[in-house]
Amino acid sequence: MLRLLATPRVRIADVVESVPTRVAGSVRASDAGLTAPLSGRRCVYYEVAVISVGISTRNFQRVESPLGTVSDGVSFALVEQDAVALVDCEHVHVAVANDHTATCKGTFDASPAQLELIRRCVRPGHRWFDTQELVFREACILPDQVVGLVGAAVREPDPEHPPDGLFRGEAATRLRFRGTRAHPLLICDDIRLR
Repeated sequence: MLRLLATPRVRIADVVESVPTRVAGSVRASDAGLTAPLSGRRCVYYEVAVISVGISTRNFQRVESPLGTVSDGVSFALVEQDAVALVDCEHVHVAVANDHTATCKGTFDASPAQLELIRRCVRPGHRWFDTQELVFREACILPDQVVGLVGAAVREPDPEHPPDGLFRGEAATRLRFRGTRAHPLLICDDIRLR
């Protein structure tokens, strides 16, 4: 979070290529968006945490043990006034609010979507005896949601706007934020980033 707040905020229209920058804007989804597995909402990114809940044998307190996380994302446009930047979700760290929760007692009463998440997160040999319920917490980046982003962008030829004029005419470009494994994009819905 400190990296997000320490990075200077600029307008998308004023982004300098290859310089880490903080921008904010509204999410515009492409036609090939995602569907969140639990809530069924249309989104550009989702993350679902699967948590085993049991009771401690020492103090009889509720104990939550994370079993795993499932996430997926697609490229989307970030729009600020008339400026647009494309955002790739391949290498991102996302911090958005968990705004949908579902529970089940185990695999015997799980929905098909919950069973798929359990299959992807739970390791073989999990001690089901200690589990009283499973909690699924879903967080999504939705179309028209305002988010902040920290990362570096590059300019690339815009295939939707061919060059004007002849062979060596000025080609239209577009701005694309793309993270790497070493330097992922940071995306957050915290109001302090906007």
